[in-house]
Amino acid sequence: MHDDSPAMIKSFTNLLMGRRARMVNKSEETALSLLNKIYDHVNAELVSKNDRVKLNMDEDNFIYGEIVPASFVRILERASPQPGEVFYDLGSGSGKALLTAALHYDFSEVIGIELLPGLCQLANNLVFQANEALASSHQAYADIYLRRLSSIKIVADNFHHQDISSADIVFINATCFSYGTWEKMIDSLESIKNGSRVIVTSKKIKRDQFLLLDEGLDLMGWGMNSVNIYKKVRQVLIC
Repeated sequence: MHDDSPAMIKSFTNLLMGRRARMVNKSEETALSLLNKIYDHVNAELVSKNDRVKLNMDEDNFIYGEIVPASFVRILERASPQPGEVFYDLGSGSGKALLTAALHYDFSEVIGIELLPGLCQLANNLVFQANEALASSHQAYADIYLRRLSSIKIVADNFHHQDISSADIVFINATCFSYGTWEKMIDSLESIKNGSRVIVTSKKIKRDQFLLLDEGLDLMGWGMNSVNIYKKVRQVLIC
């Protein structure tokens, strides 16, 4: 039986940060500290539950789960983000992955698509809080972080209805997706350009257009979970 309590998650986070200590520079420490501060006492799972009750959404597809920032930085590293690329989070919840990506990497756009209105409002509020905290601080890197945060955009919509063809890196927390939802998602992913990377929890992409780059176990808000990273490649046509 797994212990997925907050204390366990904090312990794993501390362990991950300890292993990275020699590699983490002052800029990264500042970013992680900011994330921990603004998300302290935020109960996004409750916001999600309340929205689902109001909208009568009881499918497993909408069960809430979040990344752990220190762990997600390591996951993003394995996807090799480049300056100026575009990051998408499909089902972006409270925006924790968006803020982590924006603060740690120089993306030109960081776009989250979230269906539940309460979570969209919460995410926008947290981005505002991050901006306020940085604007009032005299810390080094504040100007860089403020510029990066300006790249965040949160779209209130069903991600199946949005054009994601500009994406260079896509993150999908697919752990609770049904088979049908996941297959429809893969159909949407076929629109992204060659060379784009897809980070997905739990599920696999079994199509010739996607090459598996990396697989492993990483800490998420609910415990250790499989994470697969794919690269979109040209489909080989057999004559």
